[in-house]
Amino acid sequence: MNVLSRLSVEVAKNGVKGKVPVVRYVLPKEFELVNKKEFIDKSNNTNDEKSKSSKNSYGYVREHMTLVGRGSNYQKKQVQEYLSPLRPYKLRRQEINKDYDQEKSIEYTKFTLHKKKEERLGFGLSEDFLGELLAALIKNLPKRYEGQDEVDKADNLNDDDIPSCKYAYPKFSKEEIPKIPDFEKHPEKFPEYVGLLTHCDFYYRNSSKSNGIIPKILRNLFHPSNVKTLHLRSVDSFNDLIYYFSNKFDFASCREFLAQMKVENIKPNTKTYNLLIMNVLKNSHIRKGKSIRPELKFLFHDMQKNQVTVDEITWNICFNFLNNGLSKDIYIEQMVKHGVAITPEFVYTVFRNDKTYSSSDILNYLTENKISMTYKIFKLCIEKLLKQQKSKVVWEMIQFAMDNNSHEPGQMKVTYEVVDKLLAEFARRGRIDLTLMTLNKFLLDYKLTPSVNTFDMCFKSLSNSGYSKNFEAVYRYIVKLKSDSGLPPYKSYWAVKCQSTIKFNCRQLHDKEAEIIRGMELLNSLRFPKDKYVDFTWYIRDSNIRKTLRYLGCTLHKIHDKQINPVNKDKSNYRQRIRFIAIQKSMVNKIDYSMDYYKTLKRELRDRSII
Repeated sequence: MNVLSRLSVEVAKNGVKGKVPVVRYVLPKEFELVNKKEFIDKSNNTNDEKSKSSKNSYGYVREHMTLVGRGSNYQKKQVQEYLSPLRPYKLRRQEINKDYDQEKSIEYTKFTLHKKKEERLGFGLSEDFLGELLAALIKNLPKRYEGQDEVDKADNLNDDDIPSCKYAYPKFSKEEIPKIPDFEKHPEKFPEYVGLLTHCDFYYRNSSKSNGIIPKILRNLFHPSNVKTLHLRSVDSFNDLIYYFSNKFDFASCREFLAQMKVENIKPNTKTYNLLIMNVLKNSHIRKGKSIRPELKFLFHDMQKNQVTVDEITWNICFNFLNNGLSKDIYIEQMVKHGVAITPEFVYTVFRNDKTYSSSDILNYLTENKISMTYKIFKLCIEKLLKQQKSKVVWEMIQFAMDNNSHEPGQMKVTYEVVDKLLAEFARRGRIDLTLMTLNKFLLDYKLTPSVNTFDMCFKSLSNSGYSKNFEAVYRYIVKLKSDSGLPPYKSYWAVKCQSTIKFNCRQLHDKEAEIIRGMELLNSLRFPKDKYVDFTWYIRDSNIRKTLRYLGCTLHKIHDKQINPVNKDKSNYRQRIRFIAIQKSMVNKIDYSMDYYKTLKRELRDRSII
């Protein structure tokens, strides 16, 4: 019996069970926001600070290269300082070891590069591994109650670990991060503030990046020697912390947070171990010599030691470790046999882990088994259709979903993510005409909230389309849309590439303002006729659309997918110079932190009015 047949049998017997949690939305405005009009008077800066902000920053970096350059162990020293209070608990990164063998690593990479994923991982096809995995999961199942039937067992599986209220956060914010509350007066704000910093991507000054201010704030709040927040830390706040660093692929820090929880007598729960098992799954896709079995064995043994049980999410994550149909079939059979409910998330996982299923197979299966469409499955169908070059079907699916968007809890709501996937396909093909038609439709007509990635795809599409005489005006139009959306004006790779094209390949506009205004009027009205997607836009029988296409440089002989030309030397040097300046600026900031970490952190927080 194949995987879908097995899943159909179990769904017919037990159905698909999903719970709609009570959601409490946490928004940045619930905290004290930073007034953008506030600024710091820098007239009293020391000579050293003035030299760093001037043209002498290159010399400043060269002078202090030993603090942040190669061999400085800058990051290792930061981790070592954080772990220093945990000396009684032996952790590997408490000592700085210079035992990395680069030549051996290169040779191993060459040896494993030609191997298939299954051969490299070496566990998914193993019967021993499947037996060990099922045994560990079954051993950590919650205890059954006498007289309870199988349906009740599935419904009541690990209810103690399911919170009565689930926090929800915005996916991104265009504003400065909120001011750090006074936790002595308002201790109840600590978990909400930590949750906001870890789940919301703050675009302002790249605060959420690995070298931004947020990871520094989090490490300071959770520092083992910070007694002011020691009584405020809970298992939920540590889970948020592990979630954040997991998304940064800092798996070592996640394991260290688990050790810190034990030192501080905070008992991990099911969510903690689910996040750590997910880290093992992410890390398993990297070429390496060590097997993942010891890591999984340790985590399941630790769960049993702390009397923590598994739940549906644990079974869902572990399903991803399997690579062949037979092991998946046995896994589903044992899963249902032991009273674990099949959830919509598990159905999504089954489809995602088999590339042979097309979008038609997924939709037919949902229809036959009367399973509701979820947002994740919807995105998966979009991805599969785009791989099949069916952009028209994708466009119509998104339009239909937008027309039927639901704001009720538990119902599917389309966001910018699916539109970004479609724009990414147009950008790959260099179809600036289709990109702008789609952007105008969903951004201006449907008022869809865009992300930074939305406009990155627009810049990529413009760059790949090749330059024309109105290239700069089109670039200015995209920049204006981004500015009107309230997104920060930071330059991505594709924005810089467009700027280099304007600088070295495009003519200078004689009356720049007038031409840009004229271009914006044309591009703002660009839409598909009667809201019907047309891939070969030049055959649209509309004089206004053809006029705009000529303005974009999309003429009849040029409307096909564009070929990317090699970059000339001047443009390459220009981009390298911008990259060099960005790295230099980052190095200056790191030098200050390497000299006096907490003094520099305090100064930056005050300069940004966060404290």
